[in-house]
Amino acid sequence: MNGFRNLQSWRWFLAYWSLLVGVFAVLSIWLWRRGVEIGLLRRIRNLKHRVTPISALILVACAIGFAGTGTRIYRAYDAAAYANTKTQERMLVAYENTLGSKVFDVAPSITDVTSDVRFFPKTGTAKISGTYALTNRYDSPIDEVYIGM
Repeated sequence: MNGFRNLQSWRWFLAYWSLLVGVFAVLSIWLWRRGVEIGLLRRIRNLKHRVTPISALILVACAIGFAGTGTRIYRAYDAAAYANTKTQERMLVAYENTLGSKVFDVAPSITDVTSDVRFFPKTGTAKISGTYALTNRYDSPIDEVYIGM
C-alpha cells in the first residue's frame, strides 16, 4: 500500500473510486442497447424514458458522494510535503553540496544487525529497536559516521 499512511486513507480512496464506478454503472444501464436501437444518439434522445426515480436517486447519491469524498481527499492532502521535480532537484543539489565531498571518505562496514520489531495493529504503530555492529576495515581512523534515514 505504497503511498497510503494508514488503512483509513486507503478506504477513502476506495470509496472515491467506487462511487465513480457507481455513476458510470447507472449511466451504462441507461444507455444500454435494447431492441433494435443501434445508434447512441437515439439512445441519448430516448434517455428520459429509461430513467427511473430509483436509478436517478442512485446516480445523484453516487455523484454527490464522489464529489464529497474527492473534496475530503483534497483537503487532507498535505500540500506542504509535496515536492515537484524542480524542488526535488534543489533538495538533491543542497544534499550534494553539503555531503557530496564525503562520498569517498573512509566508512565503516556493517558486520552484524540485531533488530526487534513489534507491531500494534490497534493503534497502527510499530516499535522498532536494534543494533548495528560496525567494523573499520581500513588503517586510518574514522572521525565521523553519517547515517541516512
